[in-house]
Amino acid sequence: MASKHPGQPSKPPRKHQSTPKPKQKEKDPVQVYCRLRPLKQDENESCAEVKPPSILQLTPPECSIAYKSGNFNPTQHHFKFVFDGKTSQKCVFDDIAYPLVSNLVLGRNGLLFAYGVTNSGKTYTMTGEQDQPGILPRVMDVLFNTITEVQAPKHVFQPDATNGYKIIPEEEAKLISVQRKPRKISPRAKLETPDYGDLLRVSDGRKVDGIDEDSSYAIFISYVEIYNNFIYDLLEENGDSLHPKPPQSRNIREDTSHNMYVSGCIEVEVKSAEEAFEVLLQGQRKRRVAHTQLNHDSSRSHAVFNIRLVQAPLDPSGAQVLQDDSQITVSQLSLVDLAGSERTHRTCNEGNRVMEAGRINQSLMTLRKCMETLRENQRNGTNKIVPYRDSKLTVLFKNYFDGEGMVRMIVCVSPRAEDYDESIHVMNFAEVTQEVKIDRPAPKKSDIGLAPGRRRANMIYRTVVAPRTPHPYELALGVLCIQEYLSEDNPEASCRELREFLEKRLKTRPQLIADQAKKTSLFREALISTEKELNELRSKCQEIHSLKSSKEKAQQELTRLKGVITAQNKEIAQLNGSIQSFKMELEEKEKEKIRLNNQLTKAIQKNDHLLRESSNYKAQLEVKAHDINTQVTRSAKMTRELEGQVQRERAKFERLAKAKEQTEMECQAKEEKIAQVRDFLHACNSPLREARLDAARSRGNTPLKTSNKENKTEEGTAPLYTKGKAQRKRSLSENWLEHKPTDCVENNDILQPRFKKKKTVTNPKPKHFKSQNVDKYVLKHQEQDPSGDVKTELYKGDILFTRTGGASVKFTDIEKLDHVSPKPSRRITRSLSMKNMSSSSISTVDTDSLHDALMEEEERTDVEGRCAICIEGKPGGTAPALSHISLTRSPQPSSSRH
Repeated sequence: MASKHPGQPSKPPRKHQSTPKPKQKEKDPVQVYCRLRPLKQDENESCAEVKPPSILQLTPPECSIAYKSGNFNPTQHHFKFVFDGKTSQKCVFDDIAYPLVSNLVLGRNGLLFAYGVTNSGKTYTMTGEQDQPGILPRVMDVLFNTITEVQAPKHVFQPDATNGYKIIPEEEAKLISVQRKPRKISPRAKLETPDYGDLLRVSDGRKVDGIDEDSSYAIFISYVEIYNNFIYDLLEENGDSLHPKPPQSRNIREDTSHNMYVSGCIEVEVKSAEEAFEVLLQGQRKRRVAHTQLNHDSSRSHAVFNIRLVQAPLDPSGAQVLQDDSQITVSQLSLVDLAGSERTHRTCNEGNRVMEAGRINQSLMTLRKCMETLRENQRNGTNKIVPYRDSKLTVLFKNYFDGEGMVRMIVCVSPRAEDYDESIHVMNFAEVTQEVKIDRPAPKKSDIGLAPGRRRANMIYRTVVAPRTPHPYELALGVLCIQEYLSEDNPEASCRELREFLEKRLKTRPQLIADQAKKTSLFREALISTEKELNELRSKCQEIHSLKSSKEKAQQELTRLKGVITAQNKEIAQLNGSIQSFKMELEEKEKEKIRLNNQLTKAIQKNDHLLRESSNYKAQLEVKAHDINTQVTRSAKMTRELEGQVQRERAKFERLAKAKEQTEMECQAKEEKIAQVRDFLHACNSPLREARLDAARSRGNTPLKTSNKENKTEEGTAPLYTKGKAQRKRSLSENWLEHKPTDCVENNDILQPRFKKKKTVTNPKPKHFKSQNVDKYVLKHQEQDPSGDVKTELYKGDILFTRTGGASVKFTDIEKLDHVSPKPSRRITRSLSMKNMSSSSISTVDTDSLHDALMEEEERTDVEGRCAICIEGKPGGTAPALSHISLTRSPQPSSSRH
């Protein structure tokens, strides 16, 4: 590794070279114009008013939604310029479309939208009428007036199917023209197709400046429509009228220059404005229109008319187009007639019309979303994705908004009061569009190093120099007949006469040549003077055109001023009317004031009368209040006396309660002492008690008999269960299916269910129920009660067979069998009186006598306990029953379980 010498100077630090930032392109906002349609004869109320030169004021009418929601204030909307209903088609073209044609000739792209609600005048503005042509025919007139002298021969420029063009030699172009003969029209098509050639169309004779004389130009037009978000070619041949072909939808593609175009669209090369107008009318006949309640011929699709101007430089001789495809320059102008937005409840559309209106509104909404996103990205510096792909309309014009070009929009407004709500949405969209900025198009200059003026030099060469040099003059001096001078009789004389005639002819020839040269020079001089006069006439015609244009502008300004004066006169009339109305209102207010004063006087008099009556009522109320106070004092005294009695009674009850509590405590203490004595005696004399009990059992004591009264009480309180008996009798002759789970406990019951014919299963299956030998079904279920004893339940039911071969079980009865452990009574009958027994007298009682009494009580109690549960049979009963007899003094209803 090389080491650095200490004496070697260090290298200076490298300076950071900052890369220059790319120069930002200049941007221009989208210019939006407004045109107000005039009111028709059947339309009375207008909601729109023009405030010259660039303000449109909309006033909500009473039938609008805004007015019904409480919005009564008019709104003002600003545009680049506002055209009223009296503005001519020419003025609209001069302000809006003429700059677009000028940019088209200079090689720049342009886009013009016509936007508005249905029946607002969009199609009229774009196409116009026979005597009032619109923007589109005037564009073609001006364009052909400009390039007439510099047009290339037909078919020199050929489309290459990828949105580009190629150049072919003129000889091949002539052959193509000969091969492509005009299409023959059938007699039926002639009858169906109107002849537009006889129409008297007013043409525009102006032209634009900036044409390149050393280039050749050609114009190609295409006409498409966007219907239900599908693109169709309006210039496509649909075959024979008897067997028409259905239209084919087209796709949108992107070329190498990132420009969007319709793939497979027919481009027609036109050489005159009349030919272009015929193609336009041909496409309009195929455009989809329909009759609605708002418009007789309502456009149901967006129409796009594309004009492509193709130019290429001439070769060095200036005679033909330079055979170099890379030098071709293409500029495009798109004129778009958007379908009008509409609401279904106003047009009352049905079927396909509803779908068409929905697709139209959806595409217009997508266009608005794209404008809003572009405005937000430009205003806030964000980079949100513009939703161009949501509609074919926005995809087709994507390169205009993202690239270069001049974009303009004319908003057509209907002044009808019924169209106010839709017009407000149109105004909002126009305001959003005006804030979007597009890159300013740069002029396209193609400098290939050839000398300028090639075309003019070639024209001079062909008109002046070429006719002189290649062919000399040849003069005809008459017909020479040699046979007249030849004779067989005197041949010498004939030869002499012939020689004299030829010498005379040779002498006359130079004179004739000089005469012809003189006449030729005179004709050339006359031709030059005629050319000069023609140039002077052309300049005068241009002056006349300029004077006409200035005159038209002055008339337009005069019309505008007249409109301003008319508007001001209207405002003055409105102000005078408002002054008169204010005066009338003032007079009415004065009358109202006098009336209110009279009412006030009457009210004061009535008030005085009411005050006098109120004073009288006040005196009466004071007397009544005094009487009421006296009664209240008496009632308060009686209340105090009653409260004293209540307190005394309450104290008495409290003393009695305390005495009762003390007595209960004493009784409880005595019972505890008796219990202690009983336990003590049991502990001491248990052997003796057992011996006496054995002796009692050996004597064979019989159980106590219950009286008839007690039996009757038991029979009345515990009715017999008769339903089970009836079923038991019927079940003796029926077949039973016993469902006995595997976890059932055999407890050796005395009472067992008895079935004459049964089949026991642990897990029944459908085949067991479908058997015809089974009529009844019983389910045995066991569970444990809270006391720990086993409780058995039998669920019984009938097996019912269905018509489809199945079976179902209908449960009809439940039998229960309980096991209860006997609990003997602990009742002790005291033979001795314990009322006066105290703790001091317990020791004085004879122990033997107390023991004997307790033993007798235990014996009697034991026998009753053993006989309390028994099996009882009664006359008329077929089944035994378990019964429990209570031994309390007051007989209670006995419980019976089965």
